Amino acid sequence: SIDCANLTHVVSTLMKTIKSQSECLESLQAEMRRIDEASAHTSNTVVGLARDIQKLDESDMRLNENLVDLGDRLRGVEDRTEQLTDGVRRIDVAVTSYNVTNDENLNRMFADITMLHDNFKHMGEENVRQNN
Repeated sequence: SIDCANLTHVVSTLMKTIKSQSECLESLQAEMRRIDEASAHTSNTVVGLARDIQKLDESDMRLNENLVDLGDRLRGVEDRTEQLTDGVRRIDVAVTSYNVTNDENLNRMFADITMLHDNFKHMGEENVRQNN
């Protein structure tokens, strides 16, 4: 002797519970899909970031190579600047030496011209005396 009303109530309660659990399951499955999509997006982002990091590493290596090359070039420029400075010093010494030598030569020439002038003057005076 089963109580049909009671059994109907139990079955109805079980059906409601099953329906409620089914809705919860669907909600959980929808949430899992959103999590999967977010996870896929995160994975794509991580892959993209890894590529970007690799590109940055490559750029950093090129930058370091360029810096080393620039350092070598700067050392070359320093060497050439030093050579130019030495050359300018040698030219300055040569010009100074030339100027000193030129001044000495001009002084000698002036002395020679003065001596010639004095000699011609004396010769002229002698000629005047001899003619008188």
